[in-house]
Amino acid sequence: MVAEPEPRLKSVDSLESRLADAERFLESGQYGEATTAIEAVLIEQPNHGYGQLLSAQIKHGQGNTREALAILNEAEENSPEYAERFINESARLLISDEDIIGAITQYERLLKISPGDTKTRRLIASLFNQLGLRFDANEHFRVLCRSVPMEIHELRCLLAPTSDVGRTKATQWASQSDQSLVDALADLNRNRIEECVAQLRNEPLVQQKNPAAMCLLGFALSMQRDDDAFTRWYAQREKAWDRYPDFWIAIGNAMTLAGKHDDGIRAYAAAVAREPMHRSAVLRLGQSLAAVGQTDDAKLVMARAKEIGDLVELVGEVAAAPKSSANAFNILTSEQSRMGQPYQAWAWRFIGTSLFDPRSATMQHHAMGLASAKSLFDRDKQRSVSLCHVKVEPLTYADLRSDLDKATEPIAASDSQRWSQNSSATPVYQNVAQRTGLDFRYINANPVVHKDFLLHQALGAGIACIDFDLDGRVDVYAAQGGFNVSPRKREGSEPASSNAMFRNLGNRFVEVCTKANSDDLGYSMGVTAGDWNQDGFQDLVIGNMFANTLMINQGDGTFHKATTGKQWNRGVYTTGVAIADLNGDALPEILEVNYVDDERIFTAIKYGADGKPLRYPGPTQFRAGVDRVFFSVGDGSMASSILAESPNDPDRRAAMGLVVGDFDGKPGNEVFVANDQTANHFWKANRSDVDIPNRFTDLALVQGVGLGVRGMPLASMGVAVADFDHNGRPDLHVTTFNDELSNHFLQQPSGAFDDQVVASGIGRHSREHVGFGTQAVDFDNNSTEDLWVGNGHIEDFNDGQDFKMPIQLLIHSQDGFQQADLPDDEPFFQAKHLSRALARLDWNNDGLVDVVVGDLEEPLALLENQTETSNGWVSIQLVGTRCERDAIGAKIEVQAGGETLNSFVCTGDGYMCRNQNRVFVGLGQHAKIDSLAVDWPDGTRQVTTSLSVNQHIIVTQGIDDVFVCD
Repeated sequence: MVAEPEPRLKSVDSLESRLADAERFLESGQYGEATTAIEAVLIEQPNHGYGQLLSAQIKHGQGNTREALAILNEAEENSPEYAERFINESARLLISDEDIIGAITQYERLLKISPGDTKTRRLIASLFNQLGLRFDANEHFRVLCRSVPMEIHELRCLLAPTSDVGRTKATQWASQSDQSLVDALADLNRNRIEECVAQLRNEPLVQQKNPAAMCLLGFALSMQRDDDAFTRWYAQREKAWDRYPDFWIAIGNAMTLAGKHDDGIRAYAAAVAREPMHRSAVLRLGQSLAAVGQTDDAKLVMARAKEIGDLVELVGEVAAAPKSSANAFNILTSEQSRMGQPYQAWAWRFIGTSLFDPRSATMQHHAMGLASAKSLFDRDKQRSVSLCHVKVEPLTYADLRSDLDKATEPIAASDSQRWSQNSSATPVYQNVAQRTGLDFRYINANPVVHKDFLLHQALGAGIACIDFDLDGRVDVYAAQGGFNVSPRKREGSEPASSNAMFRNLGNRFVEVCTKANSDDLGYSMGVTAGDWNQDGFQDLVIGNMFANTLMINQGDGTFHKATTGKQWNRGVYTTGVAIADLNGDALPEILEVNYVDDERIFTAIKYGADGKPLRYPGPTQFRAGVDRVFFSVGDGSMASSILAESPNDPDRRAAMGLVVGDFDGKPGNEVFVANDQTANHFWKANRSDVDIPNRFTDLALVQGVGLGVRGMPLASMGVAVADFDHNGRPDLHVTTFNDELSNHFLQQPSGAFDDQVVASGIGRHSREHVGFGTQAVDFDNNSTEDLWVGNGHIEDFNDGQDFKMPIQLLIHSQDGFQQADLPDDEPFFQAKHLSRALARLDWNNDGLVDVVVGDLEEPLALLENQTETSNGWVSIQLVGTRCERDAIGAKIEVQAGGETLNSFVCTGDGYMCRNQNRVFVGLGQHAKIDSLAVDWPDGTRQVTTSLSVNQHIIVTQGIDDVFVCD
């Protein structure tokens, strides 16, 4: 009886030996032998926990993951006390089998068992990031902030919830299929919206109706303006989508497009409430608040969006070099606290302490900080702070109607495609600058700088198309840099080259700048032409790095420099100028828009040990300029005012492009300013308020022209104006940086604008290029406006990005805008360029519109339109008598064969240029003009009937007969 335990000990020894055999065979891949060994164990002890674990691993090794998971599930049921071990193993097997969603589901089960398991929670967040499911990851990071020290990349996820910054070496499990949602997000972040939608349609998570993936699809569809697809998406909605910011942004976009701004505000508020640092959602909320007149609230929200952007930039620098600045962590701490995020604020503080005072970074110290953060945290207060204390009740799922699809209007692109005509002509242009004597090359410094530019050295200079001698032939004025600029104005006595005036002799140009006394020795940028003193001769305004210059046309072929006041002589960095009446007194003002006002732009670039610049200059690094208006007093003098809503509150933004014209059909001109990396301006003068004369209201956010299609500020530059969709209203095309989409703002019947850059097809042609000058040109006179776009990067980064870029002609067709194949035999089109200013003219008076293109390095190009077409045309010059002579703000309506064509008299003309002061109207195959109506800026209407085609005419206000030019 004493020896009875021996067989039991032998049994234990035998069991452990078989387990060891199974482990050894499994490790060496001998699955058959491993199966035999483990089956012997499980026959003896069917519920042996470790035996079941090995059995599952063996099945997985044999490729039978489903059987392996079934074994683990059964083991969990039979031995619940070991449930966590079996669940964890199931998750591990799913990861190795590249089923990340399945693994997350298992880990989430572990969290239900142990909610305080921070290791598992951190792993779940990493896996969500691996899949591109940022909001799901951030929800876990928010919880982790309340208990454990955080890592920089985790906090960066919370600050930049739409950026791909959360994927780390710890998450290397994804297969190619797992990357599809990540790739779709990358497409979205790079403004490849069509590719994003296509990627998502094939995304397994979308096909599985994963809520996060479905919400991202809706967000992308709302930007694509595919009304039918969006309606189908909305019909599939589920309550589970409610938690995702992308869902509410998509709803907000649809509501806003339908003009339901109050609902849009509530939808965007719902998105911000869920993801407080979602800059796009915050910007959209601000834009919608502005649209309903909640100006003060809108300013608060837009300021928050800028603050978030500043923090995102700062945390990017911190992530790249954590020990570079202790103050950066102080800023992140204080700003996150001020924004209602006490836990994140403390997390940044503790990371800073760990880096710069590691002895103090104890767990006890961390716990004390968490306790302090907890005392400050109040969920309701946090939501209020996130919404900048704006009183708005976020939209809820219960608020949504089933007929939202009926509430959204069909997209404007669908209407516009009904009138668009496919061109049957092949565009033929030839660079005739050298042949015609238009010999000019811009110089950015002396000697010329070809890379590592200071801010002003990369932007080029302006072009003005001006008939200064009134011979009916357009002349060309080209602005010059020419020297090295410093706060003391220049280094060296004379510029390497001066501005140039090219007089058109009919078949060639001759340079007459000295004879015409039209030179200016400043570092010139923007330039314009207009009749400042209303004597019938166009004058010149030259925007310089320092004091600008007003050149008065004497009428004898010469100019003289006007005497101006002290405010005029205050030097700033002027990128755009225009001459137009802004206050309705029939006298023109001079408007200047300014890029920066900061002498630090002249500071030399610093280089690292590798010889590369430590940092390239950009506009956000410097104090932005203030835009100004110089009002005509009537006696030749001027009174200055800033272009702002309040004289005490200058709205500084880095201005690039400028257009002035009547955009709303009501008395008075509006001013559109394309700003670099900040929201655009769209100014309207408060002409009705006599108590505050010369004040302006910014309507950019109200009218929908302030931001890009993703709700973010863009690096806006060139501007083109035309009635692209033939609805009788002026539209705006704005060029931007590469990886941004241009804006194609189409004006709706309500007067608001909708960015149709994706639906129009322009998006896919613009995102690879840095666009500068642009003009609307009907190249074949088929009555549909096409687009010329000059491209070229701002720096030679040598990182795979193109420095020089091709110029583009985008032809407007029924299928949207298509990039033209330009002539193979023209060398200009076979090369790439650094195009800058681009202006419209008809230099040879043949009715085919030409363009002149400035370049950062190459000679000026004159692209002569030699397209063969039988389409008719008319070009029109207006002369005002009861309004200012150039009639800026007039609308021209041409009726021919039942078709109505609308054109608009504008100035500023986009990027640093002035177009020829004629309106060019393509008439297609119409043999005559039935009527030509002019709505003059003073509100009068003048109609002329039965005109011939293919002629240049002058329409004078108050005179019924038109003058036909030879």
